[in-house]
Amino acid sequence: MFSLKQFAPVLWSKTFWGFTLSAIFKVFALYGWLDVELMEILSSWVFTVTGVNVVWKAAKKIKQ
Repeated sequence: MFSLKQFAPVLWSKTFWGFTLSAIFKVFALYGWLDVELMEILSSWVFTVTGVNVVWKAAKKIKQ
């Protein structure tokens, strides 16, 4: 039997979850389900951290 990690490796990707959480926070802010300002701050922060991670990984691959 295939393990879930082998079948759907994207679920173990930090980049996937970073961008997904950022989008979820944006949706919460859009509909006003939670504090709008806090959700905007969290969304921006998670998106920035994930984006920096993506650039860092790309730069390391180019350097090699």
